[in-house]
Amino acid sequence: MEHATKATPAGCVIGLVGVALVGYGIVCGWVCFLTVQSTEVVEKGTLLRFYGVSCAVSLVGGLWLLREGWRMALDSDMSDPDDPDKPSVRF
Repeated sequence: MEHATKATPAGCVIGLVGVALVGYGIVCGWVCFLTVQSTEVVEKGTLLRFYGVSCAVSLVGGLWLLREGWRMALDSDMSDPDDPDKPSVRF
């Protein structure tokens, strides 16, 4: 298996994890909205508590990871991304 030909800032990888968490938080928020609107759900409190906490934690954590990843990506040494002597993922 060949190695990558260009270097990637580690902040980009961390930012992608943040995007995934924000996406999960949006889905949890949508499930909370559907639970509130539903008339057939019996145990609304349990579902709202679980998905509400999951939504809040995922959104806050995802936005924090996006911010940290952005900062790390801008601060990384990307002077020569084609140099094979430097690591392929840079902090």
